[in-house]
Amino acid sequence: MPRSAKPWFRESKNGWYATVGGRKVSLGVAGRRNGAAARAAFARLTAEASQRGATVGVVGGPPATVAAVVDAYLTCQEGRVKPETLRWLRRWLIPFRGKYGGRPAAAVAPHELEAFANRPGWKPNTRVHAVRTVHGAFRWAVKKRLLAVDPLAGVEAPAGESRGAEHVITPEEHRKLVAAAWPEFAHLLRALYLTGARPGELAGLTCEAVQAAGDVLVIADHKTKHRGKRRVLYLTDAAATFFREQAARWGTGPLFRNRYGRRWGATVIGQAMRATCDRAGVPRKHAYGYRHTFATDALEAGVPDAHVAELLGHEGTRTLHRHYAHLGAKAAALRAAAGKVRG
Repeated sequence: MPRSAKPWFRESKNGWYATVGGRKVSLGVAGRRNGAAARAAFARLTAEASQRGATVGVVGGPPATVAAVVDAYLTCQEGRVKPETLRWLRRWLIPFRGKYGGRPAAAVAPHELEAFANRPGWKPNTRVHAVRTVHGAFRWAVKKRLLAVDPLAGVEAPAGESRGAEHVITPEEHRKLVAAAWPEFAHLLRALYLTGARPGELAGLTCEAVQAAGDVLVIADHKTKHRGKRRVLYLTDAAATFFREQAARWGTGPLFRNRYGRRWGATVIGQAMRATCDRAGVPRKHAYGYRHTFATDALEAGVPDAHVAELLGHEGTRTLHRHYAHLGAKAAALRAAAGKVRG
C-alpha cells in the first residue's frame, strides 16, 4: 500500500522521509519531535517536484497547499523573529490556514484573501494587517520557490485608519500617567516620552549598553535585527542623564524593570498601561502612543521628514508618510478640547 502524500518518521534512521516519484527521499530532518521542520522541508520538496513535473507521495499527489505554505513560513520565522512577532503572524495566518488550508496554494485568488480580511468585527487596521501578513507569506513562498508565481498578486488591502489624534498623548495626559503609575512603570513612561523608541526596544536595553555609550546608543535587541539593520537611539542631554541614572541604580542587567525586578514584556506593558490610564482618569492609550506623539511633535516642530524617520529607526520616509500623516492631529485635538472649555 503506498504511503500517503505527507512526511513520515523512520525510527531506524531517526529521520523524516517522503515519497517522490515512487522513491523514498530523506528530508534532512532528524528527531521525532521536529515534525514542523519536516513538514516545511516537505512543502519545499513538493513545490520543486511540482515545477519539475514530478509526483510527490502517491501518484497524482497534490501540489503545495495553503497549509504547507503557512507552516513552512511560520517554521522559518520561529528562529528569526521575537515571540511577540510570531504571535502577531499567527493571529492571521492560522485562521487563513483554517479556512483554505487544504486548497492548492497556487489556486487561491486575491478576492478570497480580501473576503477573508473583511471579517465582521475586524477594524480597518486589523484587516490591513491580515492582508499584508498573508500576502507576505505567499511572497516569501515564491522567493523560496515553494510557489512558481504569486497567486495573490494584485490583492487590495482595505484603507486603514490613520494613527491620529486618539493615539497622541498630550503633555497633561503624560503628567497624569506618570503620577498615577507604579514607580517602575513611570520610569519606562518617561523613557518613552524622551526618546520615541518602541516599548520593546527600551525593554531590551541593558545597563551595560548605557554605561558603554555616550549620547548615541546602539540598541542590540530591536524589531529589524533579523534583517541585519542597525538601530541607533540619539539621546538628548535629559535622556542621557536619565538613562545613566537608571544604569547606576541597577548596575547590571535590564535597564528598565517591572516591580518584580524583571524585564518588561509586551503583555505586561499593555496591562500596566491600561491600569495606569484607569487610575489617572485618562482615556485608554497604548504605550506605543508615545512613539506617535514623538513623531507628531517632531513634524509639528518642523523637523525634516528624513530626520524624523532616522530618529524613529525607519529605513526611509515611506513608513513615516503612511502612518504619521496626521501632522496636525494633536493641534486639532487640543483645539477641540479648548472649544469644550471656552466654546
